[in-house]
Amino acid sequence: MSRKLKVCHICSYYENILFDNLVKEQILFTEPRVFFFKKYGSGNQYNDKRIDEVECYNNIDRIFFFLKAKKVFTKYKELYKNEEFDLLFAHSLFANGYIAYLANKQFGTPYIVMVQNTDINVFYRFKPYLSRIALKV
Repeated sequence: MSRKLKVCHICSYYENILFDNLVKEQILFTEPRVFFFKKYGSGNQYNDKRIDEVECYNNIDRIFFFLKAKKVFTKYKELYKNEEFDLLFAHSLFANGYIAYLANKQFGTPYIVMVQNTDINVFYRFKPYLSRIALKV
């Protein structure tokens, strides 16, 4: 029997039922983990060993993209320092994709980024200073 692919989903809004269903469907052929990062005081919603809920930023951090990303990536490294994933799956271009990009640069883990309508029509359009990040990711 072959080993299942170890996939880490990087998702800052995992409470969306679409993403929960996506991960549940992958259990048959992968070993999914979810890095669900959120703001302080959000509390834990899931009692599932595959879902790592991490509170790591506040409302003010949300204004400063790189500060928030630094805090999130620090938590990612602390949580998964002894883990080796075969693939990272980022559920958006900016908030999640940048974390996958940083993990790839530091650990060499390949990643996939799901680009959503909001990524293009909100972030890319109204936050042009992030366009270089989008191209890197």
